[in-house]
Amino acid sequence: MEYSWNKFDPKTTTFGSWKKFKELETEAYGRGSVFLACNRSLRCITVKSASEHNHYASSWLEQEHGFLSQLIGIPYVIQCYGEDYSVENGHNVYNLLLEYAPGGTLRDLIKSRYYDQGLSLPETHVAVYARMLLRGLAGIHGKGIVHCNLKPETILEFPAIYGGELINDLVIADFASARKVSENHLPVMTTGTTRLYASPELVSSGQFGTYTDIWSFGCIVHEMMTGKPFLWNNDIALIDQIPQGNNNDNIDLTSSWRFSNTGEAGVDFLRRCLERDPERRWSAKELLLHPFIIKNLKIMSETCGVDFEEIDRKNCLRTTANPFGNGWVSRNLFSEPAMDVEVLQQQRPTAAHPLLDLLQQPPQQPRAAAHTGI
Repeated sequence: MEYSWNKFDPKTTTFGSWKKFKELETEAYGRGSVFLACNRSLRCITVKSASEHNHYASSWLEQEHGFLSQLIGIPYVIQCYGEDYSVENGHNVYNLLLEYAPGGTLRDLIKSRYYDQGLSLPETHVAVYARMLLRGLAGIHGKGIVHCNLKPETILEFPAIYGGELINDLVIADFASARKVSENHLPVMTTGTTRLYASPELVSSGQFGTYTDIWSFGCIVHEMMTGKPFLWNNDIALIDQIPQGNNNDNIDLTSSWRFSNTGEAGVDFLRRCLERDPERRWSAKELLLHPFIIKNLKIMSETCGVDFEEIDRKNCLRTTANPFGNGWVSRNLFSEPAMDVEVLQQQRPTAAHPLLDLLQQPPQQPRAAAHTGI
């Protein structure tokens, strides 16, 4: 189906060089709405919007913008193109303009493999995805930022094939709950944090640090290995026992670690992430050098010809690709992308853009389960 700028409903809200077309979902806890939008060449972007009279929602988005503006150019992290204001139905609206990730979320990938197809993720693929997330976390933590809400629903996918293997590029998104490490004297409210991925210290006292994200990361890796959340099969009540500090040494966190496709290195990798003592958890940079990562990357490189330098180059290039060339909305606070305009023009899709098939689909229901704690 052919698409053109003028074929869209003229009632669609238009602001300068970009246009909202479709509401994708409503953010939980009243934090605004998410839209699919495009520029005139039909390059898709995501827009998070909140009316300024809803100070709660707009302040969350402005906070997220503040963090994302510090993460420009970091691979495996969602990129922000700027902020803009519009007038819709007589109200001033704050808009946060982001990359559009057409592959869905890591939750979708896990569900598709384990539940829809009855398959598991190969250990090699788990290691590749873990490496992507660790590269992103290393960059985030290097800026003194803690995500505080890492889970499969806040990790987005870009479809990709490397060495004949279907390996999606992952990016860390949704920084509304993020905090600066320097603010660790202020406890984090866990309202927007899913309990299954929250670290013991975050649940018990609101304490946080870069080690908080490592616990959440370990829970995600466990789920990629098994298809089920950490401790889910064992006893979910065990999560409530961990933070209490009562006989913690008697709580066997490894009792649910029964993997059919993960070796000893993988189990040790998880142990380094899921230490009850936050000071004993490995950092993202340390985990990148763990044998589980090194061994599986070597296997993928030798048997499938996967070039991890190519993967990194592609993701670094993606962070510099501005969908509007060297121009953007007037509220953009970032420097121009370090990329040749001619290269950007070549990357722009044609008018017959397959991603815009989404515009013909009904809006999704809000994914409450992605935001609701247990």
